[in-house]
This record gives sequence, C-alpha cells and structure tokens, in this order.
Amino acid sequence: MATKIYYFSGTGNCLESAKQLQKEIEQSEIISIPSVVHAVPKKKKIKIAAEKVIIIFPAYAYVAPVMVKKFLKRTIFECKNTYIFVLYATKPGGALKQTRRLAKKAGAKNIYTGKIISVENYISMFGCPSEEEVKKKTGMQYEDTAKHIEAIKTDAVNKKEKAFHPFAPIIGFIFAALGRGILRTRFRVLDNCNGCGICVKVCPARCVRIEKGRARFTKGCEHCQGCFNYCPQKALKFAKLKPDTGRYHHPAISASEFCDYQCGNNKDK
Repeated sequence: MATKIYYFSGTGNCLESAKQLQKEIEQSEIISIPSVVHAVPKKKKIKIAAEKVIIIFPAYAYVAPVMVKKFLKRTIFECKNTYIFVLYATKPGGALKQTRRLAKKAGAKNIYTGKIISVENYISMFGCPSEEEVKKKTGMQYEDTAKHIEAIKTDAVNKKEKAFHPFAPIIGFIFAALGRGILRTRFRVLDNCNGCGICVKVCPARCVRIEKGRARFTKGCEHCQGCFNYCPQKALKFAKLKPDTGRYHHPAISASEFCDYQCGNNKDK
C-alpha cells in the first residue's frame, strides 16, 4: 500500500479524520494503532513499510496517549514521508513536538506535523458537549483536516514546533498514571449491563472483558472513555457522573463501524 494511515481514537474523532484523508488519497489504508500493538509481540519491533505514513491521534492532557508513544518507540519507519496530526479541543500542548521526536528516532524522514481541532470528549471533566457545539466543532474538524490534504499530496515538510511547553510532560505523566491506575477503578458497571461486548471491542487497551455476562475492567486503561461513551445501554458510570449523563462519540462513526476499525476488521470497507 502506497500510504498507510495509523490512528488512535476513543470516540471516533481521529477515525473520522483518517477516513476523510483516505477518501482523498489514492492507494491508502486505515489501520488502528491498537490492532497493530496487540498483534505484534511486545519484545518485537513494528516495521512499517510504505511510501507515506500518516499518524493521527488525540492530545491527552497536552501529550500523546501512552499507547501512541509506545507504538512509536517500537516502530521502525521505512517510508519516504511521515505525517503526524494531533486532534485537540483546547490546546495540543507538546504532543506534536513529542511525537515528532519519537518518530524521528524511529527512522521517520521528511516529517510534516499538523493540528486539527475537534469536539471536547472528556465528559468526566468538561461535561457532554451540546448539539450546537458538536456541529460547530465537527465542521471545524473537517475544515482543518482538508487543509492538510494538499500537504500530503505535495510531499510537504515543515519545521519542528517552536512552542515551549515545560509543564506538558508533567501534566501528561500525571494523567497517564492516574488513568492507568486510580481512575480506571472509578468506573462502575450498572445493573442494566447486558454483556453486549461493545465496550470490549472499542477499548484500545483491551482492558475490558465480559465475565458472567457483565463488563469487568482490568489494568492498562488509557482513560479514553470510549467504553463509557459508546455503551448503548448507558450501563457504565464514572465517578460521580450520573447514569443519565449525556454521552458523545463522533456523529459520523457508529458503534458497529468503530468496533470494526478498532479490531482491524475494516479491510473491505
């Protein structure tokens, strides 16, 4: 495949941008980062051979998600051009500077980085976005994504980000530590859970399983809250959020489609 598009997503925002790019870029393929990370044994390197490689991910507390960083540290790039895009709702912080450094260390050449605004989906802190906000931000997301298409087609390269974010690594580290440790214990499975397994399929960390007909959380949570937002029964509760709290996922990405892409079952789509 001439172009490989790797994405990480919890609520479909990054997947929708990946799909938008695929429509405009010939001979391109979308691959979920989790499907690759879990398929390749931990001690082995992940080799990516393609003419162009695109990586799309969200900013988590001003840095890249833990799995994205681990993916880049394990990867060996064998490509002509590399494009890295971060989706953000408030500020991307040092996410691009961080991932550019990791990609370059992994052999990436001719790097282009870009920012794409998206809907704020961290409901436990910012609440569920309104319909007006979703419409506005998704429109801006499509516009930002479209702006980068020409750069990809023309093999554009840009310089390293000059912005200085001294506290981004610290904030990101704290968020990752809390998310993978304490915060995952704040999820509660309610009595209306029917064991449908959607939470298992959407989870990028594969830390949710079905036991005795109910969801059960284990270690390794990325705290993307995809399980919470995609649960059709609203059977997952987080911390003090009420069971009837609104949920969010990108309006163009259904649960069934998201599950297919997350598990790597999208080859014929």
